[in-house]
Amino acid sequence: MGYSSYDCKHCNHPVLCAQAADEGINDWMTQAVVLGANGTRALFEFDGYSGSVDHVSLPYGETVWVHEACWEVAGMPEFETYDGPSSSAKDQGWWFDDGDHDMIDPRITDEAERTRLLAEGVERREQRRYNARARDVHDWFDRAERDYYKELHGDKMWKLRWTPRNDLLRDDQGEIVRDVRGYALDDETKWKIRDRLSPTNMIFQGTEEELNAHLSAEWARFRESDECAAYLAHQEARYAEQRAKQLEKLKVEGRYTTSYRPSKIPGDTVGEESYTGSPWRGSRSVYTVRDELSYGEVAVMEAPWEALGSKHFESHPKYTGNNSPEWEARVEEIRAAGRESKRLAEEEAQRLNDEWAAAGYPAPEKS
Repeated sequence: MGYSSYDCKHCNHPVLCAQAADEGINDWMTQAVVLGANGTRALFEFDGYSGSVDHVSLPYGETVWVHEACWEVAGMPEFETYDGPSSSAKDQGWWFDDGDHDMIDPRITDEAERTRLLAEGVERREQRRYNARARDVHDWFDRAERDYYKELHGDKMWKLRWTPRNDLLRDDQGEIVRDVRGYALDDETKWKIRDRLSPTNMIFQGTEEELNAHLSAEWARFRESDECAAYLAHQEARYAEQRAKQLEKLKVEGRYTTSYRPSKIPGDTVGEESYTGSPWRGSRSVYTVRDELSYGEVAVMEAPWEALGSKHFESHPKYTGNNSPEWEARVEEIRAAGRESKRLAEEEAQRLNDEWAAAGYPAPEKS
């Protein structure tokens, strides 16, 4: 099922999908009112589909769609006020260009304020998009240098497939042999770099070798361009700013924290599972110390489990487990070992945090 929407009967702009709207500009267009010919009414945030939205059942039959803001400005009229049902939106509330629906909420009537809000919204939108492009370019360069991609894709210039939008690969007779529309370097970067590398949409007629040569030349041009250098520098600056903020936060909260995960040392077994006939195996957790700057484990407190080892207990009849005194004592022993593991991890985290503070809170070099 694809996106679909309807034009507002007041402003003739569509009800927008929340993911397609721009914050501070037209996000008010996602709030909609649907009026049914039988007097029913539904208010909701539009998710891009014209059937049922966020568990809100929309009226059946002929309906009038209006933005909630437009509806309020018009005095909240009923279905009969309008000259007929709403028309389907040609752009489906999703496929539109910047400027097509750049409108400030009509409930804001001061023209100077509307002008200011629109200018600020457009500036924020452009900054968000620039940030996204810079992050994608930066991340792709990082991934391209990893041995995994080099090993997986060999010496290919592209490492992963990239094609311009609307390009079709054709054979010597002009027949389409592969439709390569809609993909970028990989599923993560998608279209954001695509438009930077090939701003012109075209039908490429030629062999696969010719297409690869064209794309390789485009990529070489882009990676040597001032535009690419600006993206990389911008993202490095953003990372440095985020890292500085995180460092200040961790000075207060502590760089080293404790967490837990399943232990690799086997737990005790008891009885049998009724549906497999295999023994029940108890689970154990091991406490670790984590560095919140490097995001890695720096200590694992596993020693209590090594000392305890594992045991097997026979289950009590009609009881999935064991209610014998020996089993209850073992449960408390396991709990005590878990508490000891946690205590050791907390002590180690505190020791490392004290050392870090005494050294003047140095940050590790970027790997």
